[in-house]
Amino acid sequence: MKRLVKIAVACALFGSSTAGHAAKFKFDLDAEPGQHSRMDHGMKAIDSDEAKSSVRLFETEGTVKKRGTLMLYALNAGSEPVNLGVENVTMETSSGEPIEMISYERLVKEEKKRRAWAAVAAGLSAMSNSLAASNAGYTNGTVSAYGSGGWATGTYSGYNGGQAYAAQSIANAQNQANFQRLAETNAAAMQALRVNLRTTTIDPGNSFGGQVMYELPKDVRSSKEPVTILIHVKIGDEMHDFLAHLVRQ
Repeated sequence: MKRLVKIAVACALFGSSTAGHAAKFKFDLDAEPGQHSRMDHGMKAIDSDEAKSSVRLFETEGTVKKRGTLMLYALNAGSEPVNLGVENVTMETSSGEPIEMISYERLVKEEKKRRAWAAVAAGLSAMSNSLAASNAGYTNGTVSAYGSGGWATGTYSGYNGGQAYAAQSIANAQNQANFQRLAETNAAAMQALRVNLRTTTIDPGNSFGGQVMYELPKDVRSSKEPVTILIHVKIGDEMHDFLAHLVRQ
C-alpha cells in the first residue's frame, strides 16, 4: 500500500506541476503605422492589410503566464490559394529572442500524457475504494473476563455479509462516477484543443483563422519591466508585422 500511496502522490504532483505562483502579464497590442485598431466582440484587434491578404490579430483575454494564446483571422484577397497554420506565425522579443510556438500536434501529445496520468490516479483511487470495501464486513478485537481462575483474555472475529455487500456497492458506484467524470473531462479537453490553428488552405476570397499558443522564454517571464513582442504572420509571399507589449501585473 505504501508504494500505491507514493504513486498517487506523484500523480497529484504531476497534475499540479504547472500551477503555482507564476508571474502574470497583460498582453497589449499596438497598431503600427498603416494598421487599424478596432473592437471585435469586446476584444481589441489590429487589422493589417497588404495587396493580396489581410490579417486581424486579437488581443489576449485575461493574463498570460508561462503560455499565452493569440487569435487571428486571415483573408486571401489574391488570386491563388494560400496556406495558414502555426508554421506561418512567428514571435520574438525586440532583442531578437525567439518565442516558441506550440503546434496542435504537441498540444494533443501533452493532453494524452495528462490523460494517462489521470487514468493511473483514477485506477489507484478505485483500488483503494475496493480494498476498503472488501474489509468492511470483518470485525475483530480482544475481550477480557474475570472468573474463578482470575482474569482471562481472548480474541474474537466475525464477518457481516450484508455490511460487506453494502460497502462494495457504494465503492462500485463511487468508482463508476469517478471514471465517468474522467471521461467527460478528457472529452472537454480534446474539444477545447480544436480551436487551435491547424494548417488549412484558404482559397481566393475566403478567410480562415484560429488560436495559436506560444510559450514565453524564462528570462521574459522573470522580467519586471515591460517586454516588447514582435509578431509576424506570413500569408503567401506577404508578411504582416504586429507590435505588442507584455506588462507584468
